[in-house]
Amino acid sequence: MNRGTAVSDRLHHLDALRCFAMLFGVLVHANALHKPFPAIGFASQHFRMALFFLISGFFVARVAEKDGIGAMLRRRSLAIGVPLLVMLTLFQPFTEQLMVAWSGAPPLALVEEGQGPVIARLTQLHHLWFLVSLGVYAALAPALLAAIDRPRARRFSTVLAQAPGDALIIGFALGVGALTALLLEFHEDAIRRFLGPTPFDWTARATLQYLPFFALGLVLQRTPALLERAHRVSWPALILGAGLVMSSPLTTPNAPAASASAVFARAALSLAIVAALLAIGRQLLARPVLATTVLTGSIYTVYLFHFMAVYA
Repeated sequence: MNRGTAVSDRLHHLDALRCFAMLFGVLVHANALHKPFPAIGFASQHFRMALFFLISGFFVARVAEKDGIGAMLRRRSLAIGVPLLVMLTLFQPFTEQLMVAWSGAPPLALVEEGQGPVIARLTQLHHLWFLVSLGVYAALAPALLAAIDRPRARRFSTVLAQAPGDALIIGFALGVGALTALLLEFHEDAIRRFLGPTPFDWTARATLQYLPFFALGLVLQRTPALLERAHRVSWPALILGAGLVMSSPLTTPNAPAASASAVFARAALSLAIVAALLAIGRQLLARPVLATTVLTGSIYTVYLFHFMAVYA
């Protein structure tokens, strides 16, 4: 029995959408220096990392299916660990100096009491936080895939794939929103209360925030019919998500003080937007084009170095 999408079928639109999400991140960080287009940062909060991590989950599950869990973990360890170590130890010092030259003041981590420059640099991840999150997700993937592959879970996914299109996307949106809110409440009520404030608070929170999207990517790879149905521009889901965001408290959804309702609303809207982007991407980018082919092989390198380049 085929447990997921055939590994020989390359889904070019997913590669292209992942490249788009990372390139949009470059635009976000470049725009942040002068903020000529405030809407860029606002738009990014509602789709960019959710789209990236959902597609990352899909490809992690695909590699695990093709090569096995052990090979997936080994490949992920090298692909994530080596760039993170090299960037933090060799290039982060120069990036910090560029930031100091730009702002006229040292980054916060360099002046925190009790931290030397080396420790501060290693905890000031900036855009590299996504590598830490990917590492955590890869480590969790075997357990998540084992749960997804249980007979009851597979039967539930099969039944779920038969739901009406808009109802399915709304269900995904509400489910992902609820799980995201629960995970971030767990971070605030358990992790931070037990450990106290740490330099990794933001990264830990962001990792929990996008874990449901990564997990959904695993589910979609394991259930091709569900993947097919997840490609949908669902206006009811988009309207519902936008309504939830507009009615939620006016706090930044990824800030430590964000309310559970704000987190829930933003995640629900993000899922609806991601589903729409999947549908649009498949319509426009089903076949490979030169630009996406080149970017697929180089986008991680571009993203790793763009933060330094932006300040330079």
